Amino acid sequence: MCSGILRRIAGLVGVVLIWGFTGWAQQVTHGPVVGGVTSSSAVFVVRVDAPADVQLELSPTGDFQSVIRTTSALASEDGYYFVKLFASGLQPETRYYYRVVLNGIPATAEAVGSFRTFPPEGAPRTFTFLTGSCQQAGDDPFSNIGNIFYRMAQEDALFLLHQGDWGYPDTTDEEAGRPGDYFPLIYDRVVETYFSKYDPNYPMAELFKTMAVDYAYDDHDMVDNNSDYTYPGIANSVRGYREMFPHYPLPNGDDGVWHQFTCGNADFFVVDNRSQRDPNINAFTIIPPNDFVQDTIVSFRPGPDHRLLTANPMVTGEDQMSWLLNALKNSTADWKFISTGTPFNPGMRGVIELAVLLQGDPNYAEIPTPAGVLTPTEIAVEFSDKWAGFPITIHRLLSFIIENRIENVIFLAGDIHTSAIDDGANSLIPELVSGPLDRTNSQTVAMMEQFGIYIYNKGGHTSSQSDLGNAYGRVIVFGKDSVRLEVVSETGEILAKHTVRAGFIPARVGATVVPLKLDFGGVPVGSQGTQPLIVVSTSIDPLVVERIESSDPQRFQVVPRHFTVYPGLKQRLAVIYTPDTNELHEATLTIYSNDPDGPITVNVRGYGIDLYAEKATTPASQVPREFQLLPNFPNPFNPATTIPYAIAREGQVRLTIYNLLGQPIRTLVDAFQPAGHYRVVWDGRDDKGMAVTSGVYIYELKAGNFVARRKLMLLK
Repeated sequence: MCSGILRRIAGLVGVVLIWGFTGWAQQVTHGPVVGGVTSSSAVFVVRVDAPADVQLELSPTGDFQSVIRTTSALASEDGYYFVKLFASGLQPETRYYYRVVLNGIPATAEAVGSFRTFPPEGAPRTFTFLTGSCQQAGDDPFSNIGNIFYRMAQEDALFLLHQGDWGYPDTTDEEAGRPGDYFPLIYDRVVETYFSKYDPNYPMAELFKTMAVDYAYDDHDMVDNNSDYTYPGIANSVRGYREMFPHYPLPNGDDGVWHQFTCGNADFFVVDNRSQRDPNINAFTIIPPNDFVQDTIVSFRPGPDHRLLTANPMVTGEDQMSWLLNALKNSTADWKFISTGTPFNPGMRGVIELAVLLQGDPNYAEIPTPAGVLTPTEIAVEFSDKWAGFPITIHRLLSFIIENRIENVIFLAGDIHTSAIDDGANSLIPELVSGPLDRTNSQTVAMMEQFGIYIYNKGGHTSSQSDLGNAYGRVIVFGKDSVRLEVVSETGEILAKHTVRAGFIPARVGATVVPLKLDFGGVPVGSQGTQPLIVVSTSIDPLVVERIESSDPQRFQVVPRHFTVYPGLKQRLAVIYTPDTNELHEATLTIYSNDPDGPITVNVRGYGIDLYAEKATTPASQVPREFQLLPNFPNPFNPATTIPYAIAREGQVRLTIYNLLGQPIRTLVDAFQPAGHYRVVWDGRDDKGMAVTSGVYIYELKAGNFVARRKLMLLK
C-alpha cells in the first residue's frame, strides 16, 4: 500500500497535467514514456492520479483516423497508479503518434508524443541514437540542466540509451534531511525515484515526446555510491525497474536488469555491472595507519576470483558474463554495442598503479579535484570501481572476442561525469564515454592528462578542451560500412569524434605507459633523481619491451630497458636523471615493443642545481642554508646506493631505513653532527647484516625538529 507521503504526492500531482491534459476525473501525472521498442512493438509506462482503465492509441499520421490500441491495464493504489502497456503489430521504420485513453475515452484530441519503430532485424540501415548518464532531476539543488535536453530532443534519433545515475536518490535524500544511504531499503523511495525520472516539469520530458529510451541503473540510482552485490536493497531496485520502466525482456530479471535488443543490423548488450560485481576494495592489500605511515596505504593485488558480471553468488540463473559471451558469439549483427555504467578502458589501470606508487609522497599528499581534495589512496580505490579494477574479467572478455574473431564490438559507457572517446589504442575496444548530462563536469580525463596519463586519444573533455559543460553521446550507424562516435555539447558543438570501420577486432597485445611526461624539478648536479614509470600489459598476449632508447642517454636513463609483462600485470621502471650542468635538460624516451600501435614516447625534463655554487667565495658559504634530504643515487640500486643530506645547524642526526609497514630496517646514522653536507651509503642490508628483499623502502632523516622522508627501490 502507498505510504502517507506518496498519497500526499499523488494528491499534489493529481492537478498537474502532463503535456496539456485537462478536464478529466482521472489525470495523467507522469508519462507516457516509451521503451522496449522493436521493428513491430513497443512498451509504455504511464501514471495517473486515481483508479482508471488506461490504454494508448497509436496513429501513423497523428490525426488518429486510423489507430492501433495497446493492451489496457487498471491503475491501482497497489501499483502506485503506474501501468505498463504493450503495443504490437506495428510497421517497421514508422513514426507513431500516441495519446492516452482513460476509461475508454481519449484524454486529449492531440498527440502527446511520438517515436519511430526500428528497422527490421538484420537490415543494414543508417540510423542515429544518443547516449548519456549522470543527471539530476526535478528541482534538485545540484541540477545543472542548461539546454542539454532541448538540444537532444531536436536530434533525429531513434532512442536514448541512458547509462545510469538518473536522479541520484542516495544524495538527494540527504539534501531532504533524511538518510540517503541504501534508499531502496524502503520501496516507497524507489517509487519516488520514478516520479523524479518522469517529472513533467523536467526538460527531459521533451525527449520522451520524440524518441524511445532504454536504461540500466549505475551506482547512485541502484543503491549507493560505488555499490556492488553486497549492498542491501538491490531487490527493490530491480523490482522498481521491472514495474515502472518500459524495458526489454530480462534474461534473469530476479537478479539484475541486464538485457539485449536489436535495431537493424546492430545488437545492443546492456550490462548491469553494479549488482554483479565484487566489492572494489577486495582488489587491495591494505596497510593500516601506524606510527610511521600516517594514512592508509594500499597495494593493488586483485586475485583470480575478483570479478565483474559473475560475482554475485546469489544469482540463480545463467550468470551475466556467460550470457554476454554467448550472446556475442551468437550475434549475426554487423555491429555489437556493449553498454555499461562504468568505463571499460583498461588503460585506467595505469591510474590505479600510479596512484598506489604516489602514496606517502608529500608532493601528492592532497590532490585537488572538482569533487574535493583526494589522497592518492582514495584515487586508486575510486578508479578500481571501473572495469580496470577487474583485470581477470577484462582478460576473459577480450580473449573471447579475439579468439572467436568477433568483429565490430564497441563500448558505450557513463559514470565519470565527463566525456571522451578512444579508438582502441588504449581501450582495445573502441569506447565512447558520455557522462555529464546535467552533472557538474568531473574533469577526470583532463586531470589524468595533467598527470601525464593519455588514454582517450580522440578528444572530449580533455586538458585542451575549454568547454567543460553538459554533453551527450551521438552514435550514427552507417549500415554495414562504419559507425561514427561523437561527443556533443549542449550548444551542438562536436567535442570529439571517431569513425569505426567494419572489420575491427581488438589487438592481441596492448600497452599502457604512465605517465607520458615526467618533470624531475631541481636535482643537485652530480647526484641522481628518480621518477617512476609504469608499463601495463592490457590485452591477452605478453607485452615484450625490446628496448628503451633515450635521446640524452648521458643524463636520462631507464632501468630496466628490456623485459616482458604478462597480461593484466605491470612492470615498474625507474627513470634516472643525472644532471651535469646547472641548467634545464629535456629528452625523449622511446619504448619499442610488440604493441601493434608502435613505439610509445615519454617526454622528460629536469633542472640541474649546483648546491655548492657558493663554495669558492667564503668558508661560510659551505654551511647549508636549510636542512635537506636529497634523492639517493642510483635508484633503483643494486647492491648499494648513496644518500646525500644537508644539516643547517649542528645537532643530533638520525638516518633510518624503513619498510612500507613502518618497521625500522637499518639505522645508517645516529650521531651528533656539525652543520654541513653529508653522504652515506646503504648496502641493502639490515641491522643484523642480512640482505633485504627487493622492493620499495623509505629513508627518513631526523635532525632537531626537521623530519623528511623519501622512497628508494632495491632491485635484485
